[in-house]
Amino acid sequence: PKMTIYNCVSLDGRVTGFEADLGLYYGISAQWGNDGVLVGSETVLKSMEEIPPEIDTDMVPPDTADDSSLPYVIFVDSKGVIRSHHIFRQQPYIREVMVLISKDTPEEYRRYLDDRKYRYIEIGVDRVDLPEALEVLNTEFGLKNMRSDSGGSLNSALVEAGLVDEIVLIMDPVLAGNDQTPFFSELSGVKELEFGSIEKMENGSLFIRCGIK
Repeated sequence: PKMTIYNCVSLDGRVTGFEADLGLYYGISAQWGNDGVLVGSETVLKSMEEIPPEIDTDMVPPDTADDSSLPYVIFVDSKGVIRSHHIFRQQPYIREVMVLISKDTPEEYRRYLDDRKYRYIEIGVDRVDLPEALEVLNTEFGLKNMRSDSGGSLNSALVEAGLVDEIVLIMDPVLAGNDQTPFFSELSGVKELEFGSIEKMENGSLFIRCGIK
């Protein structure tokens, strides 16, 4: 599938530590018609300060599960650390939650997913094999236009694996500081990009599109 890395970043390349315009952020992405949104476990853990308890309806697929006009939210979670899937399952703009796990994912986590009828795909040994996972999502689930809403680890892994077609940023005029989450954190070296467009937005941010050479 086509893969776009998308995020709101500070001028010093951080995705946390400042107040992003979420209305603008999600308003732009809603125009792309993505059928899958990839999210890393670290991003979910850092974004959820308080997790509301589950209710009975959280234990079954939502009414939107068969609505092909809505995107799947797909968590990459080989360590089995996320316990907030139900927050996403409750959202009316989400088709359903899926989880990518690996052979080494704890059995307890598999039971957790089974009990709540979350669909999961085991792919990879000690961590999720991202190239193979995207191939399965494309061929078996028909996902053709995906984006990654995530932080440094997953973004880096996608780029290193050669899976990214475009990087799209909303860059805010702010410095977040070195103790915040970087947009890329584990790249092995220089990656050449090609600017597609740069636009100044009404709120003062820059909207930047880059292709991968």
